[in-house]
Amino acid sequence: MLRQLSQETGGRAFFPTQVSELAGIYGQISDELSSQYTVGYTSRNAKRDGAWRRVVVRVNRGNAVPRTKLGYFAPTR
Repeated sequence: MLRQLSQETGGRAFFPTQVSELAGIYGQISDELSSQYTVGYTSRNAKRDGAWRRVVVRVNRGNAVPRTKLGYFAPTR
């Protein structure tokens, strides 16, 4: 469940089985935090219907892999 939640929200889940694995995990987290970006988005769809809207983020860089939310629910008001 944690893995699914993290994938759907653009995160990652770690499941260490030994304390010795934590240093490597902390290093991965540190690397990611130092290379995060925020992207703004404004939908052209003005409907306020609460519908699910899928969002796809593509990166034009060979070694970059974006992790993002899969979408959002439109506002209702």
